[in-house]
Amino acid sequence: MNVLNFRACVAQCEKTGCVGERCFPHCKFPSDEGATNGPWYIQEPLYLKWKQWDCQSDCRYNCMIVREIERGALGDGPVKYHGKWPFRRVFGIQEPASVTFSVLNLAMHFHGWLSFFIPLYYNLPVKQDKKAC
Repeated sequence: MNVLNFRACVAQCEKTGCVGERCFPHCKFPSDEGATNGPWYIQEPLYLKWKQWDCQSDCRYNCMIVREIERGALGDGPVKYHGKWPFRRVFGIQEPASVTFSVLNLAMHFHGWLSFFIPLYYNLPVKQDKKAC
């Protein structure tokens, strides 16, 4: 499958909502029509909106996986798609290492914030001319 086949796969998936045998229930709307304009019961599920997975992103991801399986069978290495290397989704997370390091970064920032503000508010003396809050 070459680049044109990848693009054809994505275009076909956006029309039909299927990549090979795998179909996606939230792909029943064309990309140019917003499912957000209809009643609440036909809109995309909230967890898909939160993850920013729409029909187009699912089609791109699954066409990428199919193409990489075909490339692997031919002995070719992986290529970048839309500027990113192909990763498989693990528990709904496409780049688990990136998410892990981002969470650790958040934890370190939170720890730093606490180690600054706790002594500031509880251990430092208040000036005599100002009232304590």
